[in-house]
Amino acid sequence: MTLNDELMELPQDDGRRLAVFTAAPGSPDAAALKLLTRLATGDAARVSTEAPYV
Repeated sequence: MTLNDELMELPQDDGRRLAVFTAAPGSPDAAALKLLTRLATGDAARVSTEAPYV
């Protein structure tokens, strides 16, 4: 899976950063990221075992 990343400094927190990862819209990577999100949040009921890209 290929993702874009952006790191942002948090001005109120010394040394802490926020990392944001995204994938190109409509790409297989975006579908894989969406699937990973569903699995990580316990929304596995919406995951299809027949189609690799949900």
